[in-house]
Amino acid sequence: MRIERFDIHQVHLPLSYPWRTGYGADDVVESLLIKAYAPDAEAWVETCPLGAPTYSPETAGGAALMIRDILGPLAVDRELESPATVRTLFAPFRGNSFAKAGVECCWWALEAVRQGVPLRRLFSGKDADVVVRDGFGVQDSVDMLLAKIQGSMAQGHTQIKLKICPGWDLDVLSAVRSEFPEFAFQIDCNGSYSLGDIATLRAFDSFKLEMIEQPLYYRDLADHATLQKQIRTPVCLDESITCLQDAEQALRLQSCRIVNIKIGRVGGIGPALAIHDACQDAGISCWVGGMMESGLGSAMSAEFATLPNCSLPNGIPVSTKFHPEDVVDPPLAFSRPGHIAPAAGPYLGRRVLEDVIEAVTIGKWTVAASGAT
Repeated sequence: MRIERFDIHQVHLPLSYPWRTGYGADDVVESLLIKAYAPDAEAWVETCPLGAPTYSPETAGGAALMIRDILGPLAVDRELESPATVRTLFAPFRGNSFAKAGVECCWWALEAVRQGVPLRRLFSGKDADVVVRDGFGVQDSVDMLLAKIQGSMAQGHTQIKLKICPGWDLDVLSAVRSEFPEFAFQIDCNGSYSLGDIATLRAFDSFKLEMIEQPLYYRDLADHATLQKQIRTPVCLDESITCLQDAEQALRLQSCRIVNIKIGRVGGIGPALAIHDACQDAGISCWVGGMMESGLGSAMSAEFATLPNCSLPNGIPVSTKFHPEDVVDPPLAFSRPGHIAPAAGPYLGRRVLEDVIEAVTIGKWTVAASGAT
């Protein structure tokens, strides 16, 4: 495959409701939408590191420049036999997983378009619907949270994730569990705690949680191993797993019992597949998480979630969850309560609304053989 050009769009995607977590609040999502051109195909991908370095050290603006100035020029107008060829080109460069994913995923997208098959066919995903769970950030009040949980349950979700942080934790969970004594909940701490908070972390065990996601520092593996030995609730790692090496070390250290896979966070579909397989071999369950991206990125995540070891409810939102207007048609929607159908047509089975993308674009660059503009 020879990629002739990349068009990089840095976009502002307004949120329907501010998303509050342990690291702050967002009322808009900054993402990168990239259109790749080959002689016989065109395809869009999304990589979403967010606008500020809160979730990870990367930002949408920084990733755009990384692709424009370094990664894109390396990959363009060159014979790329496989996505592994792309990853080999990028091997000298440390970090920058979201930027690398933006280019690496273009290979997969173009290949799916060229073959006229859904993306999951390229990595033997299943045709079955993907089970998804709902999620809520820090709310204005506990009553607001309880009402939203009730509405989510009415939509057919079987599991809900709650963002938790100091000051929004034990009292909130006590109210939630009192109102919904048997429903399945997990919590996501986004690295808000340390081993110095062990009393609080142990107290989480009393709420019969499905998992505690990323309770400690975003790059930690060792303290998570210590914590997992001291609590009954399974620890799930998210931010700490940025590559296959992280996953392998976490498995050796027994830092977690569950792994959240995000394609952008680990550098692309190929690295995500390697992590999925390593976890499967170790008997560790996975699920696919989201970054509040548009339906473009979420649809790609839904294709990945058809893999056999993505066996827990996935955190893939439908189009109406975060954004009042999406960039794909048809929008990503429930096929039945709590389920998303995989793509029925080539690649993601959706038309990209380029006029909508142009309307939310705040920066645009082109990388071609003649140079970047």
